[in-house]
Amino acid sequence: MFPYVTVAGWQVVRDDAECIEAVEVYFDVHVWSRAVGRVEASAIATAVARALHRQEFDLTDYGLVSLIHRDTRFLADPDGLTTHGVVNFRAQIDA
Repeated sequence: MFPYVTVAGWQVVRDDAECIEAVEVYFDVHVWSRAVGRVEASAIATAVARALHRQEFDLTDYGLVSLIHRDTRFLADPDGLTTHGVVNFRAQIDA
């Protein structure tokens, strides 16, 4: 079961300009690890950030302008065993 990764926490913000209709999408990729320390969770979070930062994806019917890794933070889970990493991204999309 561990380690694992989930995607959650979507937020869509309209960013209308006079010449285009666009949105900004903020989302989190959560990393969960029970390995001792933060080494495993940190390595996975780094791999996620590298895999998505500034990548180009084909979004049917939409245009991905940019996908940016914004920040990564780590939390101690209340169970005392699990390290929880949160990798945050911002995507700018032409609608």
